[in-house]
Amino acid sequence: MISREKVLESTRIFNDDGEEIFMAGQWARAGHYRQVDSTKIIHHKADGPLPASCDGHRAEYCRFERPWINLSNQPQFKPGN
Repeated sequence: MISREKVLESTRIFNDDGEEIFMAGQWARAGHYRQVDSTKIIHHKADGPLPASCDGHRAEYCRFERPWINLSNQPQFKPGN
C-alpha cells in the first residue's frame, strides 16, 4: 500500500483531460471516484487507500465530481472504446 506521506511528497499524475490519476492502494480523500477506462464508480467513504479492482486489471481512478451523471449513457465512457 502507498502511504499518505508518500502520496503527498510524490509527483502528481494527470491524464490528457487534466484529471488527477490515482492508483489502487494509493491514499486519497473521501469522495466519488471513477475507474479509468470503465463506467465503475466507487464511493470512497473515508480518507485512505483506494480499493483494488479485484478483476485482475490494474485499477486507476480519477475523482468523479458529479456522481449524479449516469455514465452508461455517455459513449466516450463505454468499456472497450
